[in-house]
Amino acid sequence: MRPAESGAHGAARHHDWTLGLGLLVVGVVYVVSLPHVLGGSDEGIYLYEAKRLLDGGVFYRDIFDLITPGAHYLMAAVFAVFGATMETARLADAVIHGLVVLGTYATCRMLAVRRVLAAAAALTQLAVFQPAWPVASPHWLATLLGLLIIPALLGRPRGLLGLVAGVLAGLLICVQQQKGVAMTAGAAAFLLTERVLPSPTRGTTHPWRIPAFGAGIVLVVVPLGILLVLSAGVRPVVQALVLHPLLNYPRLNRTSWGSVGPFPWYARYTFPTALAAAPIVLSAIAAVRAGLQLVRREDGERLRRSVLLGLMAFASIASILYYPDYVHLSFIGAVFAIVAADLAEVALGALPSRSRFARWMVTLVPVMLLAATGAQLTRVMIGSWRDFPFSHLTPFGRMEFHEQHEIDVVERMRTVIDRSASRELFVYPFGAGFYLLTGTVNPTPFQFLLPAYSRPDQIDLTLTILEERQVPYVLVVSPMTPSDPVLRYVSSHFEQVEDQHGKLPLFRRVHGAGE
Repeated sequence: MRPAESGAHGAARHHDWTLGLGLLVVGVVYVVSLPHVLGGSDEGIYLYEAKRLLDGGVFYRDIFDLITPGAHYLMAAVFAVFGATMETARLADAVIHGLVVLGTYATCRMLAVRRVLAAAAALTQLAVFQPAWPVASPHWLATLLGLLIIPALLGRPRGLLGLVAGVLAGLLICVQQQKGVAMTAGAAAFLLTERVLPSPTRGTTHPWRIPAFGAGIVLVVVPLGILLVLSAGVRPVVQALVLHPLLNYPRLNRTSWGSVGPFPWYARYTFPTALAAAPIVLSAIAAVRAGLQLVRREDGERLRRSVLLGLMAFASIASILYYPDYVHLSFIGAVFAIVAADLAEVALGALPSRSRFARWMVTLVPVMLLAATGAQLTRVMIGSWRDFPFSHLTPFGRMEFHEQHEIDVVERMRTVIDRSASRELFVYPFGAGFYLLTGTVNPTPFQFLLPAYSRPDQIDLTLTILEERQVPYVLVVSPMTPSDPVLRYVSSHFEQVEDQHGKLPLFRRVHGAGE
């Protein structure tokens, strides 16, 4: 660069760093400021399993889950440093969302998307995607890692960035293997395609770029695999990470594209129809654009970037096909925010530069998008606090609740359990959040157990543990069904607890019963 150009480039980078870090702070502060509501079964499972790791539990031996435990180890480490509380969990979640916002903005700027448009695209993470699943979850860490693969591959095609992309893909596999495999396949397809694209791209591709990508994956995945096998054994790991997702998960979890499904509450905060349509439309446009550029033999670097966006868009869709409801579509939203911003920038750049209408459009469209994003952020914040106005201090920290009745039931159960010498409680069939709310311990490895979902040996192991340990309390959150072996055991060995306010969903062991 000439000195003047170098100075201008340096100033632009300074502005980007300033705005990017500002967006990061906004993301963290915004998510932390939302009500701390313990979200259903999934968040309870994630946070409780991380807490069990902190207490010395071993994954796939003492703790069963069907995903790789990378996010759980990370949350356990955060708990070890800052304390195992809801505040810590939501701060960690907020940092992840802030980094997604920053990563989206940085990727858009690498694609030469103007700053205001890039900022609007980045803030859709807070305004549209996070409200669809406003809880701490391994899904959001997977979102961040999958997103970061794109800027790693966008940079100059050199071996070091191939290694970085491989490490990110490996980390993603260690957090959620099903998403990691899909996104890794997309990245590998791009690296292979990159080798045969028209020059100048082909001539500038480092020969070690693909091996470096593979080395990065091995560098991360192999040590975790060895750790898991040494601590739990080959069979439990294979059953949990391969057989259970392929055979057991589909029995209970099937849905149509973009469905609201069992999570209608969160749908009020976002736009399920848009979440369903955007990936299909944008991935199709991205594919057509890359195809046209290839036919026209356009600039090699521009074609390379179009191919990358198209392949990663399709890989993102593949990564959530196992359950493509609107919530899972929000987990890949950041990728499509980048694709949308890139396409919008191309459209704005195609307008006649001397036209007054074009000048107005170039200014107004990004500003209007940013204003609409701000209005949505305000709507979500106000609505969330209106829906969860009751605050209460629990053994896991302060949380917000929808109704006072929810707090009363938890406290009534805590009063009963506190009279026991044991802190063991089994929640059936799911609802691990109750362990956090009551300060109790699950004596079994299972936070989610159903005859239609779990293996027969897992049901048998649970019944054996309940009997051998004489677990004093079982919390039943589903209707009593005589055909259910666990509920049949509960009905013959336990009695429902009742206090001065009425019956609780809590069952107390009756010694001598069932013998």
